[in-house]
Amino acid sequence: MTERNRGRKSMWENFFKSLAAVVSGNVIFLALMPYLPRMAQHQAYRLDLGLLVDFWICLVMYGIIELGVQLRRKSLSQIRK
Repeated sequence: MTERNRGRKSMWENFFKSLAAVVSGNVIFLALMPYLPRMAQHQAYRLDLGLLVDFWICLVMYGIIELGVQLRRKSLSQIRK
């Protein structure tokens, strides 16, 4: 595999991890929104605390996905030995 193809694979892998984090994070946020305090609920077309809460949930989801990828790579490398 050439360096250029490796870069493309990495770019697409990062894109799909980010997409999965944003989609899953937003689904979780929307499911939790009725139970959040009023200040933590997002109001459409406004910069508010709800956006920060949504961003934080997406960031946590990205961390969980990245952790899963790293653990999978580690287990696969141990199996190959």
